[in-house]
Amino acid sequence: MPGAEHNTKYGSKHSIAKLCFAIAVSLACIVSVLAVSEKGKGDPLNHWQALARTAAEPRFDSIKSALAKQHFDTEMLPAARELASIYRQLGKQEDAAKIYRILWLAPQQPDSFVKDALELASLYSDMSAFPYAIDSYKKILEFDRKRLTTNHPDIVRDLNNLGVCYRCYAVSSSDAQKRQDNLKLAELHLSEAEKIGRIGRIGKISSESRSFSSEQEAISVNKKVISINQKVVSHDCGILK
Repeated sequence: MPGAEHNTKYGSKHSIAKLCFAIAVSLACIVSVLAVSEKGKGDPLNHWQALARTAAEPRFDSIKSALAKQHFDTEMLPAARELASIYRQLGKQEDAAKIYRILWLAPQQPDSFVKDALELASLYSDMSAFPYAIDSYKKILEFDRKRLTTNHPDIVRDLNNLGVCYRCYAVSSSDAQKRQDNLKLAELHLSEAEKIGRIGRIGKISSESRSFSSEQEAISVNKKVISINQKVVSHDCGILK
């Protein structure tokens, strides 16, 4: 029958159309999944996973073994610093501190020693272990004062670090008097840094002068913050200024 033949052809065409539509939808889903997957490659989570995989690489096995002995051979120092940096980025602060403490004791050139010591002091500060951070910064300052000129930019840096650390210790304390005492110490060290920096700029070559200027800007900002903190603490202590 002509009508039946027409219906059969129509049904066939309709089925093909539905099949094509289904294929198109499937392809669209596949493309979408691939696009999301490609986009996910830049996700921050993958960055931390990559760091964790790097920390697990066999090349760091000797460093991990040396940690138990509390000693790094000279050729281990670059890899030890790299692993400590990775641990720090991963938030494994105590693992990083263990490495930096051994690096502190490793025989090395003064500049490398100071760099590792600054990393440890900064790490202590990040961990809110301010007494340890302050003690470390004091030792760095003492070390630099023995080997550098009085007006050297690194001395200004060390005093500035101490001042900032005392300020952080002050604002983290729940005791008002302790906060006030530490803010005074912060201001004392920053004022000394400012004085040395001002003198040091005179007669220095341009590169050193820029270094002093950079430190001076940081000191100025830190002193303003301390001034604000001191007003708050003065209210806490009942001493209005």
